[in-house]
Amino acid sequence: MRWRSVALLAGLTATVSPGWALERSLSIVETSVIESPEGEARILFRFEDLTAEEGTAIVRSAELALAISGQAVAREYELRIHPVTRAWSSPDWEGGWERAGGDFEDDLYSRARVDLTRGGQTVRFDLLSVMNRALGDEFMDGLILTVAPFDGVGIPEEDLPRFAALASAAIRVQYRWIGGRDVRL
Repeated sequence: MRWRSVALLAGLTATVSPGWALERSLSIVETSVIESPEGEARILFRFEDLTAEEGTAIVRSAELALAISGQAVAREYELRIHPVTRAWSSPDWEGGWERAGGDFEDDLYSRARVDLTRGGQTVRFDLLSVMNRALGDEFMDGLILTVAPFDGVGIPEEDLPRFAALASAAIRVQYRWIGGRDVRL
């Protein structure tokens, strides 16, 4: 099987296999931190659009690798990334949401365990089910990074600087288009 690069739109190239599998890195284009009155936070972020004018995209894999920095501390928790279900602009913990802390799909998420006793590390999130939703008919306005409910309400405020690399992270997506001609990536 030979892979080759093709131009999809001006300035955009993708690696294409004979079966038309595409691989692309979607940049994070916007991040926003919302903080609770109790000193915990959630991080909202949007990534580049991956939609089709016509046809259907089938996502084979989607992963976010996030570098977490900082000195080792005796703390660990489960991070979760959920799809956001309400449009946001300059959000805060209370305002603009049906529930405090953001409107997101509780039952659809990707998770990664973070052991801060190891200091700096890279955590990987498998976003396959989340990205398939993004390409479906349901509304999704970015993603939200938080902790699992049993680990608290949000990321402890003192740990927020550890996640600064999210702004320059990318979601690596492998997908295939079925039908259609015009593609907006």
